[in-house]
Amino acid sequence: MHRCLPPLLAVVTSWLMAVPDLVTGDLHGLSLTSGIIFILGAPLTVTAIALLEMRRLKRRYGIRLKAHPATQAPASGPVPPMPAGLPPAGAPYLPPQGNPYGRPHVPGGQHPYAAHPQPPYNPQHPYGG
Repeated sequence: MHRCLPPLLAVVTSWLMAVPDLVTGDLHGLSLTSGIIFILGAPLTVTAIALLEMRRLKRRYGIRLKAHPATQAPASGPVPPMPAGLPPAGAPYLPPQGNPYGRPHVPGGQHPYAAHPQPPYNPQHPYGG
């Protein structure tokens, strides 16, 4: 998911809520001036906060809406082979990929659910009986 998606969704949602009230003239019993201010207050505020958030994403992290990988043209020319096990330069960190339901790794090579060499509890009755 693109990091700019939440602020953009908030802007679109707030404007979609305000536009029908403006188009139909439903001012909720207010005068024309105060009704328009009342209806436009929320989407304008949400838009301003969203623009500040996207500016912060651009300045601090270099995340821009236009720089999403889906909007970029494919690289021209042959792609050089990658060394095994190394991510490309500038690529984000990805955790190791694999089957999350595979056998768990246990140091020492034992099966993680094998019987213990000794019982994990005291087999004697705790009350001396």
